[in-house]
Amino acid sequence: MTQHSPSSLASKHHLYSQIRNSIETGDLLAWRITRATTIFDFILLLYQKFFKAKFAHVAVAVRVGNRLFAVEAVPNMVRIIPLSMLGNFYLVRAGVEDNGRHFGILARHLGKTYSLLDLVKNLLGIKGDDSELYCSELALQYYEEIGYFVEQFDEF
Repeated sequence: MTQHSPSSLASKHHLYSQIRNSIETGDLLAWRITRATTIFDFILLLYQKFFKAKFAHVAVAVRVGNRLFAVEAVPNMVRIIPLSMLGNFYLVRAGVEDNGRHFGILARHLGKTYSLLDLVKNLLGIKGDDSELYCSELALQYYEEIGYFVEQFDEF
């Protein structure tokens, strides 16, 4: 298993249009919540403040030809969405070599359920089964499956 350190954590928002060509499959995309416009945003904002989390939401970038997508867990399920639809984000370059199987690893999770209850249960230390994923759990499972080990999770 390859060991990596997230020393390249982004310290600012990136405009999608400015870095589009440099985003690769496996890069971690992250968002901070600054204002709540939905109940989900409100819960993520509380999570971010209470736990002093650097980020409230993450997704994994996938490049398919010239198109960029994010695979993310949001209420009600894990989905794939064009990255251009998600606004500005923080980019953590993973530097993983895509051997052609990375999209398949992420695609296996598409459609798995996610709910606010799943998030709350996780915060209380109650583990769900493999049919339910929240965003950071999805990313962690992906990185573990490709053999990417992040040594210092404290920075997240």
